[in-house]
Amino acid sequence: FYDDPHPELDAMRRQADRDHRLLLGRLDHLIGKLSADNPVYESWREAESEISFWVDQLEQHEDQEAKSLSVLLPCSTEQ
Repeated sequence: FYDDPHPELDAMRRQADRDHRLLLGRLDHLIGKLSADNPVYESWREAESEISFWVDQLEQHEDQEAKSLSVLLPCSTEQ
């Protein structure tokens, strides 16, 4: 959306890339634990809790990413 790169945009992109790698790494780890031959969790409730925590992290990331983008993109509330 800009002709020239802006430091704020580059910083947001780098942060989003780091967050994506972290979230994907945590998801891979979670999948590995869920698909292990020997049960890693004491109960399904424990597994559900860890999945829920990951989903919460993903939602927080997406909310922050949307807020960051809304600062950069002009929005018109007029119709």
